[in-house]
Amino acid sequence: MSLFQKSIIIIVSIALLGVGSFTVWHMVKTEPSGQNASGKVASAAELVERTVETEVITTNLYGGGMIKIRFAIEADSPKTKETLEKTRFQTQSIIIKILSQLNQEKLAGEKGLQLVENAIQEKLNNSLEGEKIVKVYTTDRIIQ
Repeated sequence: MSLFQKSIIIIVSIALLGVGSFTVWHMVKTEPSGQNASGKVASAAELVERTVETEVITTNLYGGGMIKIRFAIEADSPKTKETLEKTRFQTQSIIIKILSQLNQEKLAGEKGLQLVENAIQEKLNNSLEGEKIVKVYTTDRIIQ
């Protein structure tokens, strides 16, 4: 085995070790979802009491193409869920505005989903006074 081949093997091994380390770090860093205000993991019944599902939203993407997408939005309390249900049209408008600024490439993969979910959560939290969105889940997505 030549020195060049040994060098390539070492570089590939270091790269794989780095990717593996990053993946483990990212999984450990990510907060567990579905927690209630006290920090305990919420039961399924508690999640249902605080979660609103959107209708399927279809909109054009920036630069062409379209997306059909649906979300489940977890609120911090049943009161916040009620507010979301009453202002469903505003929530859909926020989602459409966010999606219309993105192209198909930005929406691809897990990073694209995370980008959209975080943007929706941030915008909704800014629009709710004193109430909070805990997490946004993508439950259905088709990009064309």
